[in-house]
Amino acid sequence: MERLKFAVTGMSCGHCVRALTEVITETPGASEPEVDLAGSRAEFDFSGDAGGLQDLLARAAEEGYTLTPAH
Repeated sequence: MERLKFAVTGMSCGHCVRALTEVITETPGASEPEVDLAGSRAEFDFSGDAGGLQDLLARAAEEGYTLTPAH
């Protein structure tokens, strides 16, 4: 399992945090999401494959959020 960290653009309110948290939680292999509105970041544990991660990023984009890998 790997802890992935992303900068997030497109979040503006608590609803955004809940929506992105739901996207992460519903993705197979993703768990323990931490989404921070003030810091515009998201991180979560991930044990899935590359296709699953791409699906997560695509679903987030459909909701209006762009996730960019952060270090």
